[in-house]
Amino acid sequence: MGPETGNSLSDEHSELEPPDPIPNSEVKRLSADGSVGSPHVRVGHRQAFMTSASMPRIGAFFLRTNKWSVLASIKRKSSAMTTPEPALTNALLKVREAGYVLSEDWPRHGVTAQELGLHEDAGTVRLPADVQLHDLRYIQNSLPQQLSVQLLDYTDSTNSEMMRRRTKFGGADQLILTEYQSAGRGRRGKVWLGDYGRNIAMTLGIEFPLNLNALGGLSSVVGLALLQALELEGVEAQLKWPNDVWVKEQKLAGILVELVPTKIGTLAIVGIGINVDLTNVQASKIDQSVTTLRRLGALISRDDLVVAVHASLLKNFEVYFSEGFAPFLDAFNSAHCLQDRAAILVLGTESQQGIVRGIDITGGLRFEQNGATRIVTSGEVSLRPLTTEE
Repeated sequence: MGPETGNSLSDEHSELEPPDPIPNSEVKRLSADGSVGSPHVRVGHRQAFMTSASMPRIGAFFLRTNKWSVLASIKRKSSAMTTPEPALTNALLKVREAGYVLSEDWPRHGVTAQELGLHEDAGTVRLPADVQLHDLRYIQNSLPQQLSVQLLDYTDSTNSEMMRRRTKFGGADQLILTEYQSAGRGRRGKVWLGDYGRNIAMTLGIEFPLNLNALGGLSSVVGLALLQALELEGVEAQLKWPNDVWVKEQKLAGILVELVPTKIGTLAIVGIGINVDLTNVQASKIDQSVTTLRRLGALISRDDLVVAVHASLLKNFEVYFSEGFAPFLDAFNSAHCLQDRAAILVLGTESQQGIVRGIDITGGLRFEQNGATRIVTSGEVSLRPLTTEE
């Protein structure tokens, strides 16, 4: 057994084995547009661009990929690269319990206190005065009893952690939170950045008694749930296909959904990252315009927001399970910040201009060029508004 991943603050699931290799047929990846690609390949990343004419289509899903070697490679990297050293785990535990740790007890190698957004002063590493760490007991008492909640001080990625845990605990009805992600995963190989204890990084495992083919548009359903939770706090946000939440064309949150077939259906691993309070140092490292809830005037605590997002997700999932994606289609198009606007679609290294005409019943993007509309369903794909200079 390898070293424990992250500093676990709950009593359950404390000893974990790395995942065993999974046969090709067992893991699929749900892009934010509702399509399936290679496992452990970021949403919309490292997949050949596909249109409805380029490959047989099963709903919004494309199931032609050799997955074994990809998963084995990620398995090795996950256990070798992203597991924090016990010294770091112990140091962060002291910070959580006492508010500080002696500088001499901070590990000499690996991530620095400054990289985590902690303060170093007078021989100590301290939690900034304006940082309130997650309260595990409060969160547990505010969520359904059947939900197992795991809080980590530090991990590579909550989605990766859930994928590891599912080999022992199934993944369903589990919520993983972390104060800091060293390799939070986003689209197109990008890392989700943030300071220790300032933002939200959460992954929910929920099992649907449905097969992969019935789960088109699921990420869009998640996005709408985020908008509903934010609206209750006075934040008027929009969605940007395939998986971003924007406020005035600045990114506030991101979504990453992965699917794993199970004996009774499909396990959805739903990852959400929300910028609650980015420091200027972290914001300067991000290669796009971003905003935070604090800059938007929202004062809700991170714990209460986790509870609100979970409640909104469950409401949307209940409708989705019984009625499919159809009830959400118009809502997504109404909330899409690029609806009927000129945009740049980036496919791998190629950029194309066109007009966004919403999404279809499978969650694919309807993209108009020269009067003809095609459905963009997956690939190394991103979307951004067309500027006046282009």
